[in-house]
Amino acid sequence: MCGQGRAQERRQIRVWWKGPYFVLGQGEQKDFYVVQDPADLCEYSFHISRLAEYDLSRTADPIDIIALDDGEDVIEEILKHKMPSTKKSTWQFLCKWRFDPEPSWEPWSAEVGNKKTGVRNCPALDEYAKKHPKVAKMIGKG
Repeated sequence: MCGQGRAQERRQIRVWWKGPYFVLGQGEQKDFYVVQDPADLCEYSFHISRLAEYDLSRTADPIDIIALDDGEDVIEEILKHKMPSTKKSTWQFLCKWRFDPEPSWEPWSAEVGNKKTGVRNCPALDEYAKKHPKVAKMIGKG
């Protein structure tokens, strides 16, 4: 878990936490560690003072907790795809969400603020590619 600063509410100070992350190892600078977000596989570097241990036995799937950090949902399964050309910016995937009953079409890759989104790093895409050899070949996993 990573501390996200302090907020004052009714004269109480509380720490906001984000994560959990997987610790990959010590960073280049003293007292910094490189961690990975298991939801999108992005890597970050945090000072040790901002990290706390998370007991993985507290939840069935840590990705559910991570999704709540940003008000996001988790792609549970990819149902269909549209690949009208070899240009990845045209690719769309019909995604079934863990917490939303309505599937939606999502792009291969997109940028929201400074965060990359889309299905390109999604574990559900790997599972979908195993069942669809043409898709596996186009995304470089076949």
